[in-house]
Amino acid sequence: MTPEQKKAAIIAALSGSAEAYKRAAAMFRFSRQLTSSYKKREEKWREIDLKRFSLRAATPEDSRQLALWREALQFEAGNPLGLPAEILRSRQETAFRRCLGCCYFAPEMWRDFAVFESFYDIGASDAIWRKAIAAMPQSSLLRLAYADMLENRGDVAAARAAYEEMAETAGNPAEWVAFQRFLRRTEGVSSSREAFRRARLALLRPEIFVAAGKKAREIQIAPRDRRFG
Repeated sequence: MTPEQKKAAIIAALSGSAEAYKRAAAMFRFSRQLTSSYKKREEKWREIDLKRFSLRAATPEDSRQLALWREALQFEAGNPLGLPAEILRSRQETAFRRCLGCCYFAPEMWRDFAVFESFYDIGASDAIWRKAIAAMPQSSLLRLAYADMLENRGDVAAARAAYEEMAETAGNPAEWVAFQRFLRRTEGVSSSREAFRRARLALLRPEIFVAAGKKAREIQIAPRDRRFG
C-alpha cells in the first residue's frame, strides 16, 4: 500500500468513526430526552386518583383532582414523547376517556373532549356533545357551548334546534338571554322579541328584562340595520 493509499484509508476510517460518534451522541441525547419525558409524564399521573369517581368539584380534593386531570391532558397534548400524529391522537383519546371515567359530571372535561375530537371527526364530536348533555341535561355550560359551536360551524338550523331544546327546560336566565342574542344575530328583531316573550312567561327574572332592554336600546341607536346585529 502506497503512502497515499494509507493516508486515504486512515482518513476514511476516521471519517466513519466521526459519523458513528455523531449518530451515537444523537441517540444518547434522544434517549435522555425520552427518559426525561417519561419521568415528567409519570409525575403528572402519579397523584391522580383513578379510583375516585364522579368528581363534581364539590370538595377541595375534587377540585384538586380535576386540576391534576387538566394538567395531565395538557401534557399529553404537547406530545412530549414525539409520537406520530395518529398514535398521539389515540393516546389523547384514551386519556380523555380515562378522565371521564372519573370526571363524568365535570362539564368542562366533556367540552374539551368534544372540541378535541372536532379537529378529527365532526360526527364523533357531535356524539360526545350529545352524550355529555344526556349525562348533565341541566348544564348551561354544555348546552350553550354546543349551540355556540354549531353556529360557529355555520349550521344555524342545528344551533337553533339546540337552543329550542334548551328552552324546553331552561331554568337559567343566561340561557334565555343567549337564545335571544342568537335569534337577533341570525333571524332579526322580531324573533328575538318572541324569545323574550317566551322567556317572560317561562321565567320571570330581572336578567331577562335587562337583556331585552339593552337590545331595544341597541336597535334605537343603530336603526340602519334592524335585521342583523
